Amino acid sequence: MKRKWIASTVLACATAAAITYTVLQPNDSVAQTIHAQYLESEQLTFEEVKSDGTNMWSMWKRDLSPKEADLPIASNQAVTFLLEDREATMNVRILDGQLTVTAKEIAQFLQIEREFYTESLILQLAKGDQTLVFRGNTEIVYENGVKTPSSAQALQKGQDLLVPINVVANGFGYKLKWNEQQRAIVLEEATDDNER
Repeated sequence: MKRKWIASTVLACATAAAITYTVLQPNDSVAQTIHAQYLESEQLTFEEVKSDGTNMWSMWKRDLSPKEADLPIASNQAVTFLLEDREATMNVRILDGQLTVTAKEIAQFLQIEREFYTESLILQLAKGDQTLVFRGNTEIVYENGVKTPSSAQALQKGQDLLVPINVVANGFGYKLKWNEQQRAIVLEEATDDNER
């Protein structure tokens, strides 16, 4: 049995434009998910995504992906991160079905600049000509000034934000892999745009 959910007058962030959309609940007998994808015009469209493992924890799809991903860890814990000759241990939290860390930890590890404005909950990460700007307690990130959906909410944690690992790593040109033997997240430079 399918049910139709209708949401009307959804305001786009920082604009007065209203968007009306309809979501169909998936049929219980078919493994599928409906999700929204932002278009350049800031309208929402919907598409069907099969549950075939295409939503990986390590990739930022830059659309409103299904929240469920096969995560390499099952609970919040300290995890080792490896990048070339660098190694760090960070407290990883699962939020919205994604792995998150504090912006301060990941920025120090990736050697990127970090500015956090506590009153407005705006976080800016920058390295070279690449910038990511997060709005606290939202699923919005601006990648080089372009409004893009994040894979998880950037949640305030004290004087910092918890940010999705895949968004920051992929946004700054790294791909993520899980090394089961070392129980570590390994970052490698992405060789093309399809890897980040």
